[in-house]
Amino acid sequence: MIVLFVGVFSVFIAMIWMLFIYENPNKDPYISNTEREYINSFETLEENTPIAWFKIFTSSAVWALVIAYWAFIFILVLLLTESPIFINVILGFDLKTTGLLTSLPGLLQLLVVQTSGICADFIIQRKYLTLVNTRKLFTFLTLGISSLSLICIGVFEESSGASVVFLTIAFSSLGFYTSSVIPNIMEISKGHSGVIAGIMTSLAGPGCFIGPMMLGAFTVDNNTFKQWSWMFNITAGIGLIGMFTFLLFGNATEQKRSDENLAKHERKSYKAIEE
Repeated sequence: MIVLFVGVFSVFIAMIWMLFIYENPNKDPYISNTEREYINSFETLEENTPIAWFKIFTSSAVWALVIAYWAFIFILVLLLTESPIFINVILGFDLKTTGLLTSLPGLLQLLVVQTSGICADFIIQRKYLTLVNTRKLFTFLTLGISSLSLICIGVFEESSGASVVFLTIAFSSLGFYTSSVIPNIMEISKGHSGVIAGIMTSLAGPGCFIGPMMLGAFTVDNNTFKQWSWMFNITAGIGLIGMFTFLLFGNATEQKRSDENLAKHERKSYKAIEE
């Protein structure tokens, strides 16, 4: 029944997408003129314009994005797929309790996703931090907090409750990614943002299966808390590498607007949304 529901719901969402999504804002009858002008104000590449492949692949900012996103995907998929097993088999919670405990991090992450963008925009608009430093702050909140929480699981190995708490923090804090590396794609190169996003997601693909494969190798003959703790520490190390790489090399230098123009541009975006 659940599979049937998911299938029907997916078809429903696909139909909505096909009915209400348009190729460009000029063909969309449902948006306001203000929003249309705002979208069109962003730089786009003319058709058949050559892609600056050399500049993209030699850009430290692009590779900072790639490495940080790879670390994010590695942590996300590992926790998403393996945390129920850890809670049930290693911590010893029954299946009913495991279902509840594994759904809580997802609900908290949903809350973080919805609020992080508002917080980031508030910081930028009030000029508490520059644009790039705001992205770096939220990268720390994403990868830094998650990595430190995974390390803490091993430190408090005698407490199942502490393990669940830190696992919840590790997963829910990943929701800050929507205000870290993701919007930075547009900020370093609007015209090539689609290409950069494609490179990021393609290179991050192996991170989806490397983590679970490593965990399987660690626990195949000795499925203990210590082995899981080693895997969590390795995962934390990957997360910290991604975080420090972005902190050192991440930037938004190709966004040429001044702070004053940026604030004006952002206010225009809110006006477009509100209409």
